[in-house]
Amino acid sequence: MKNSKAVGIILVVISSVVSQAQIKQGVYSASGAISYSSSKSEAPGTQSESMALSLSPGISYFVFDNIEISFTPSYSKSTNESETFAPVSIRFDRTAISLGAGLGVRYYVDRDAIAPFLGVATGLSWSKSSGTALGSFSPPFKFYAIEAGLDYFLSETFAVEPALQYNSSTFQSFSSSGFRVKIGVKYFVL
Repeated sequence: MKNSKAVGIILVVISSVVSQAQIKQGVYSASGAISYSSSKSEAPGTQSESMALSLSPGISYFVFDNIEISFTPSYSKSTNESETFAPVSIRFDRTAISLGAGLGVRYYVDRDAIAPFLGVATGLSWSKSSGTALGSFSPPFKFYAIEAGLDYFLSETFAVEPALQYNSSTFQSFSSSGFRVKIGVKYFVL
């Protein structure tokens, strides 16, 4: 019984040191998320297939204890193939590419093997599609996000990062907003 208590105390001490070492001034981290989706839909007289791939690497730096600034470039590609059969068969293929860059700030709270955070981010995104004249990129979309999540440390330098995010984007007179649940990974350079 005494041995199990000692082991438990040692694990608590180690896990508290694990998260506190990463969220200190001067620490760099590399993060990233990848997503893929594929769908197929059918209705009388029409069918459609879609695919989307997104990559979001990131780099960040703790400017003060518990305060991180980050830079996140992004890339996404989506394709949509649609076909209408009645009254005449018409096929429509579209490919869209989007590039973006964002800056963010997070505040972390020290906790044992987890580090909860609140953050804000803003940035710009450009897109082009197969229907755009000369294949040029659009004027920039502006976006911002507010998020809450936590870094769950699996080791001293590696964390899994689930978060809930509210985001909003505007492009000329068009705007969109919504919530998303995301999960990423983060590697800390101590």
